[in-house]
Amino acid sequence: MPYQSLPLEIKSEVLRLVLPTSRNDPREWQASVPASEIEPYWFEFREYFSSEEDSEEDAPEDRSSSSITDEPDDISAEVSESANSSDSSSASDSTQGEIENRLDHEDTPPIYMSELFLNLRLVCAEWNGILVHDPKYWNELRFDADTRLSFTVLVITRSGNQPLAIDFVADPYELDDVAWLEPACRFLGPYLSRCVIVELRMAPSSVRHALSVWTDTSAPLLQCLMLGVLPEYLDSEAMVDRPEAATFPQEFNLFNGHMPRLTRIVSAGLSLENFPYRSLPHSLMKLEQEFYEYEPYQQIIKEMISSQKALEEISLTWPGGSVELSSVFSLTELRHLELYGMQFVLGERESWPLSFSKLTDLCLESVIKLEGTPDLFLDLFEELPALEKLKLGALGWEMNPGGFEGGPYQIEWRKRGSLQRLRTISCSVDNINPRFIFALLHSFEMPSLFELNLDDGLARPFERIPGRLLFTLIGDHLKDLTFPELKFLFIEFLEDDLISAFLHASPKLEVLSGADIGAPGRRFFNDLLSYVDFDIERHVLCPNLTEIAFMFRDAKDIRFREHEDHSEAVKFFKENISQIVEDREQCAQLGICKRLRYSEAS
Repeated sequence: MPYQSLPLEIKSEVLRLVLPTSRNDPREWQASVPASEIEPYWFEFREYFSSEEDSEEDAPEDRSSSSITDEPDDISAEVSESANSSDSSSASDSTQGEIENRLDHEDTPPIYMSELFLNLRLVCAEWNGILVHDPKYWNELRFDADTRLSFTVLVITRSGNQPLAIDFVADPYELDDVAWLEPACRFLGPYLSRCVIVELRMAPSSVRHALSVWTDTSAPLLQCLMLGVLPEYLDSEAMVDRPEAATFPQEFNLFNGHMPRLTRIVSAGLSLENFPYRSLPHSLMKLEQEFYEYEPYQQIIKEMISSQKALEEISLTWPGGSVELSSVFSLTELRHLELYGMQFVLGERESWPLSFSKLTDLCLESVIKLEGTPDLFLDLFEELPALEKLKLGALGWEMNPGGFEGGPYQIEWRKRGSLQRLRTISCSVDNINPRFIFALLHSFEMPSLFELNLDDGLARPFERIPGRLLFTLIGDHLKDLTFPELKFLFIEFLEDDLISAFLHASPKLEVLSGADIGAPGRRFFNDLLSYVDFDIERHVLCPNLTEIAFMFRDAKDIRFREHEDHSEAVKFFKENISQIVEDREQCAQLGICKRLRYSEAS
């Protein structure tokens, strides 16, 4: 049946699947018409309208018909106004029901400002009517210096009774150009009762100004509150000139103290002095706090964290700050912890709380301060049975020098237990305590480990630890490694014996990638060449290996003697890798292994 002859209800379903409301995955959208009647059409139209090569000749005849201009509104003018509004700012994305992913789409405009939406409205009057009268497409509001009040009123009207997401955007460096802010805040005050998301992406002083307008206004539906501009979105060339933190007045009132559904708050660059954290509801589940520079808030942060017993996720960026384990892991519901740029203090084991069991994600890019040797840090992982994802980048190590023998970085290599659920590890092998991550890999069984990334951190070429030296420190313990489910390995130490240990420990490995100055040599080739004896056994190491991707770095600044012949090593590698690929191709034809592809990253 031709599309134009379909009933209106099916046309509406097709259009919604071409342009899903709130950018939800179409597969998750519950249609009121059987999918069998819709799929032949929505795939066709989605492909057509997503093409950038569509021309006016390819468009339906209704695109230029009189039915468009016969609408009660001047649609062409309105669409033009929407397009102009969408160009005025690039930071927006608010979707009811997608609070988890909202901060991941900084440059995505509201749906009704997208090019696809505007083009669909111009197809015909029927489609325009569907898009105009469906409030789910109009539940996002964005304000900046160029926003027109008349258009905002139109959006609010079309949103019906839908929960709203509001996004304020202002250049954090243009502090004198926010005259529009207070009138906009006062205009939106009556609609805060419908807001589920409020984002104030502007300088801290402007954030304070906006919140001051709303001190007597409740936000009963508010679930996500974003305050300030995250450092990664600031001008990279002006990082040393970041906006000054703003201090709140005493007894400041946040949304009249009434935001009972708030579950997530993200704050960047704001001073905690007088911030009404005590008025935050106990339903708060996610806390993200970023400071542009050091602020002496140890006690405030400790009180704020300890008072929120329902917290499941904490992300804290605090240059020069300090957080004690006891104040964080006292949260019985904690599942996700990220600490950046600060000092993570791990006291004696007797002082640890007993509530680690639910933590699934741990990210520490911090200075590790221990009341003991690195063994104390390994002890911590014995208390994390639910851990699924680990990211570790030690910015430094500080240890209590008393009470142990063999030097501060001495590690006891012993088996400790099992991290049954751990699937992803991404760690930096620092040049201060390079053995730690390998001691972790050695100490625990990791039957579910799927991906392993070992990099050399931010070390400059002449500071990084050479692969040969690294192997001499840990080589005796690598033979016990075993990763039965490991499929992806990235390593920035292309040293023969090191890679060989991982190849033998990872029977299901599929992708091996890495980067280094030199290149692996004969041991690497011998491991990957086939072991085929038709009279005895057919065997290939890592039969599922399908890709090897290496990058060889410029070694002109390297000061280690072992890298003086890096050019010869790279040349030798390139001459022999083709033989490995060819050899495994023959084995693949026999069904012994999969075909191998080699690529050199640039």
